[in-house]
Amino acid sequence: MSGEQVAIETDLGRLDVVQGLDGVPGYEDLQARSVETEILGVKVAVCSVEDLKAMKQAAGRTRDLADLEDLDATGS
Repeated sequence: MSGEQVAIETDLGRLDVVQGLDGVPGYEDLQARSVETEILGVKVAVCSVEDLKAMKQAAGRTRDLADLEDLDATGS
């Protein structure tokens, strides 16, 4: 995997932030295809399933590849 990675521990668990991966859409494209939802009373933009798959594929870690298999199995 290439790109700069930072792991942040939150009250809800670990959050991996990865920047600069080839094959990942730019922020503007991600935002344009996102869906706004509310989580714990906070409005957030959630990326599309297609963009999530692209990011998982670009990262290529074992966990990401397993996530892709799970997404495919659910028909997402």
